[in-house]
Amino acid sequence: MDGWTVRHDRAATVAYYQTVAQGDADVCGCPLCRNFALQRSAAFPAEFLGLLERLGIDANKEQEAFDWGPVGDGLRQYGGWFCFVGDFAKSYAEPAGPHFTSPFSFGFTDSFPRHGGVPRKDVVAVEFITQLPWLLPDESLDAALR
Repeated sequence: MDGWTVRHDRAATVAYYQTVAQGDADVCGCPLCRNFALQRSAAFPAEFLGLLERLGIDANKEQEAFDWGPVGDGLRQYGGWFCFVGDFAKSYAEPAGPHFTSPFSFGFTDSFPRHGGVPRKDVVAVEFITQLPWLLPDESLDAALR
């Protein structure tokens, strides 16, 4: 996984996601999160979805999603985390930080918000950054930012 060696417990991760009713963007429901949730199925490349599947993560149930702001060309930068049961055995590079010019990037971290019943022990996260257009037909972006 691009310089990372990650140990994970797929069965424990699947069991955790079975207890999560919906992703953070659905829980929040603000216009920025609803815009993300509307496009969640197109927000991630196939390779990343494959990684989430291997780890036992439900790609529809992000631990948190947030809006970084505009990046040009009508796109907005979104970030967030998917948690999983495991740890990092070793890494050759630091996790990728936010790349405001990249359409998608990800890394691993043990520093992320732990809410919504996330177990405190042996849980780490996949952090993502993605770019999406504003698609909510019934709301303007200006109104969402007020």
